[in-house]
Amino acid sequence: MWIEKNKLSKLQACLNFILRFKQIDVIIFGASSKIQIKQIISTVNKSTKLYPKNIFSNNLRLIDPRQW
Repeated sequence: MWIEKNKLSKLQACLNFILRFKQIDVIIFGASSKIQIKQIISTVNKSTKLYPKNIFSNNLRLIDPRQW
C-alpha cells in the first residue's frame, strides 16, 4: 500500500494532498474527541509534500460526499 511504503498515516496522506492546493484557504474537519483534534493539528503542523500523485476513482460511494 502506498501509505505503508512511504511511512505515512492515512491522515497524513490525505492532509498532504489537500494542503498542496494553494487555492484552499480553509479546511473544515469533523472530530469525535479532543484526541482526534490534537492528532489533526499535529499532523497539519508536520505536513510534507509527499502525497499520492495518481488518485483516481469512478466509484461514486468514494467521490460523492452525499454518499458517505
